Amino acid sequence: MELKDGAFIDVGANIGAYTIRVANKYPQNQVVAIEVDSDNVKVLNQNVILNQRKNVTIVHKGCFSKKGTMEFYKDLVGSGGGSLVDPISNCKVKVEVDTLDNILRTLKVGKVDLIKTDAEGAEPLIFQGARKTIKKHKPVVIYEAHDSKIRKQCSDFFENIKYSVEKIDVNGFVARPR
Repeated sequence: MELKDGAFIDVGANIGAYTIRVANKYPQNQVVAIEVDSDNVKVLNQNVILNQRKNVTIVHKGCFSKKGTMEFYKDLVGSGGGSLVDPISNCKVKVEVDTLDNILRTLKVGKVDLIKTDAEGAEPLIFQGARKTIKKHKPVVIYEAHDSKIRKQCSDFFENIKYSVEKIDVNGFVARPR
């Protein structure tokens, strides 16, 4: 995926593997890394500092269909399996959530070229909260969907806004404007 002059939005940035890769390749572009897990945010921040990336903005909150607070189920095994919607553990913490539309408006992000989401089942709800951004900027959207219900919800969302969806690996999809 090539960025033009717009931003890359990394929802579920984890420790920044994609954030850093894109920020290094496109130092002139704005990169917004959104991560809800505080442990991951600490490492993400260290990675941004280590790579001297001035074009990265870190947002420590969850993306969702509405603004508020929710319980986040922490991944007790690794760093990437925590979820706002799937109770994967008994370890839960209260977190702040907001829509992607609100977050990007608050940050005064201009054009958006690419959105990547990896949010362990919250993708359909994230897209609901990103509807204005997606309709206005028509970015390419890369996302993961681990079960058939979430796949269907995501593909229906994109079909309704005139996007085509292509499967790119076992659980990975890319949605592009038609």
